Amino acid sequence: MPAFDNDETALILYLKAFQARKRMAFDQSIQYYAMALDSFNGRLWPQLEGIIKLNYAQSLTIASSYYDGYLSAKEAHDLFVKHGNYVRALMCYNNLANYLLCLQSFSAARTCSEKALLSMGSFTGDSLYYRHAVTTMLIILTLEGSFEQAIQFAKDHPVDWSDGFVGNLILIPYCYYRLGQKECCLKEMEKFDPDLLESDDKALFALLKAILRENSAKIEAAKQKMLRICCRQKNWLMLMVLYQLLIDYYKSVNDLELLVDAYEGNNKVLRHQLPLSI
Repeated sequence: MPAFDNDETALILYLKAFQARKRMAFDQSIQYYAMALDSFNGRLWPQLEGIIKLNYAQSLTIASSYYDGYLSAKEAHDLFVKHGNYVRALMCYNNLANYLLCLQSFSAARTCSEKALLSMGSFTGDSLYYRHAVTTMLIILTLEGSFEQAIQFAKDHPVDWSDGFVGNLILIPYCYYRLGQKECCLKEMEKFDPDLLESDDKALFALLKAILRENSAKIEAAKQKMLRICCRQKNWLMLMVLYQLLIDYYKSVNDLELLVDAYEGNNKVLRHQLPLSI
């Protein structure tokens, strides 16, 4: 007789995968999640499969494929619906919105994000999920170029960040910059406590400030720093924001050589390839 039931083994492997992902050992986490799914049989905990697949999706999206991540999250959603766990099914929408955004499916991403906002603001009553849903919508609106709408959305959906939560609210200064409102961009950046910002947030602000000061040397230094940080994190969505900014900037100063480089880097990111080897 085995020491553990199949589902118990699956749970142990799932926990190992989760810990590996926290260490940013994404390839190892993918292996553990796959092993957990192979072990699972559903006799003890039928919904464990959905929990594994939802978390598996994050590692797949980060380290392997946007589409594979989306499929795993979609399968998790469908499993929760099958088992009548509509709360967990609704909570999948925010994940699905992020993966669809990685695939540049803006309309579908917005639809999922809207469902997440409706459910998490009322049905689940979970403020953390609601805040993540709000910031997901912000990056969707930003990447599709709806900068004015993103700013208004943030005003209409205020988020309590007294506990240090910042999320994609750091995109608001960038949105003001894209609208040509440079003073508003600077003022919005000043509202953020530097101690609450992540390294990629600080890098984005440094790049924006260098661009506003028209300092070419600092712009390139800040760009390279943000590239290194985002590539090390495998932060695909922030890489998309970075290249959106760079393409706009290099167009504005008519720097064709760097504009071509930015387009090439952006195309790599869209194909799930890092623009820098880290």
